[in-house]
Amino acid sequence: MRTGGFESEVKIDLKKDYPFAFVRGEKDFVFILRLLQSEGTGRWETNKKNIIGITLTAQGWDLVDEIPRPTMSSEKAFVAMWFNAEVNTAYRGGIEPAVRSSGYSPIRIDFEEYTDSVIDEIIAGIKESRFVVADFTGQRNGVYFEAGYGKGLGHDVIWTCRHDHMTKLHFDVRGFNVIVWNDPADLREKLSRRIRAVVGYGPLHDPTETPGS
Repeated sequence: MRTGGFESEVKIDLKKDYPFAFVRGEKDFVFILRLLQSEGTGRWETNKKNIIGITLTAQGWDLVDEIPRPTMSSEKAFVAMWFNAEVNTAYRGGIEPAVRSSGYSPIRIDFEEYTDSVIDEIIAGIKESRFVVADFTGQRNGVYFEAGYGKGLGHDVIWTCRHDHMTKLHFDVRGFNVIVWNDPADLREKLSRRIRAVVGYGPLHDPTETPGS
C-alpha cells in the first residue's frame, strides 16, 4: 500500500486487509491501529462499511524515516516461536544448532536478560538481527506480529511450522515457502539449508565445520 503524498489517506478494508498487518483477525488489527493513534504516529477513522482511512502524522513519518534496513553484517538471528515445553526440543535440537552452524547467534527473548518492557526488547532484538526465524507451531499471535514486524523492516523471514499444525496456519502465511518439519532433526536439516540459501553464512561461521553439523 502506498500513499499519494505525506498527508494522503490510505483506505483499508477492515474485513479483508488485516493480513497485511500479519495479525489473525480484525480485533488484533484494531488493537494495532489504536496503539498507532495513542502514540501519536497516525490517525484513523472507520465508517459503517468497515472501511478505515489511515493518515500518518509528522511523528509517524519521522518513525518511518528512522526504520533501519537489515544489517548485513549482523551476527544475530531473532527467533519467534511458542515458549512451551512441547516445542523446546525443537529449539534446542533444531533451530538453535541450525542458526549457529550457519554462523549466527540466535536471540530468543525468553532467554534474554532485560529490565525494560518485553515489547521494547522484542522490537530492539528484531531491529538488530540479520534475519528472523518464525515458527508457527502453536499459532501464537506474538509470532505473527514479530514475523510481520521483521518483514516490514525488510528482513529475511524464514517461516517454519510442525506438520500437524499446518492446517491451522493463517492463509496469508501459507503463501510463503513454509518449512514443514516432523521432528527436531528434520527441522535442523531443512532450516540449515534454507538459511544458507536465503541469507548465506554469517560472521560466526566456521568454514571447517561440516554443513548441518
